Amino acid sequence: MIWVEGLCKTYYGRKGLGSHGPVKALDNVSLTVEPGEFVAIVGSSGSGKSTLMNLLGLLDRPDKGTYYFHNRDMFSLSDTKLSKVRRKEIGFIFQSFNLIPRLTALENVMLPQVFAGVPKKQREEMALEALARVGLSDRVSHLPSQMSGGQMQRVAIARALVGRPKLILADEPTGNLDEASTAQILSLLQSLNRSGATILLITHDKEVAAYAGRTIRIHAGRIIGDTGRQ
Repeated sequence: MIWVEGLCKTYYGRKGLGSHGPVKALDNVSLTVEPGEFVAIVGSSGSGKSTLMNLLGLLDRPDKGTYYFHNRDMFSLSDTKLSKVRRKEIGFIFQSFNLIPRLTALENVMLPQVFAGVPKKQREEMALEALARVGLSDRVSHLPSQMSGGQMQRVAIARALVGRPKLILADEPTGNLDEASTAQILSLLQSLNRSGATILLITHDKEVAAYAGRTIRIHAGRIIGDTGRQ
């Protein structure tokens, strides 16, 4: 599914008082991910794991390197085509949920399909199915303010699933949750993986990473370990 070779990304600070030199966020990163894998990418703050997720999620471009996703060279595509791949084939889950407060759970989950031009009846059916998959059929009319943190994250997962993406990228999805909700969300991700979803989980927590079948460790922009692959 994913073949990455020699990804490099450097950020440059502003000139002037308090400026800093270039920061090499990724330094010659190469990896492969097979369909159906559940992979945790583990590293401390500043290790480069979020930069890697942004590149794999087509939210940014590298300084150099190659990224093939389902046998297509992603970085040879235009921004418009990248946006289409991102919308149709990749689902995102974020630490902060990113739900719209004034919209119900159903409306939040439907939103990506509005931008995709899916007819209203079809996108409602898709959203209801996605909410059922995460166990929230009884919360479709609730606003985010009427739900717990764990429930809000399940809505965010349903939103990531609604377009039936080939890849799910989860960036610290349990960072704002208590221990019980963390276990529920990670068990849900395991269940989705057993159903065929390919998942990349970004985390700094080794206990969270243990829920994945494979762990890639990253430090100072380089991969320093890759364990658990069958």
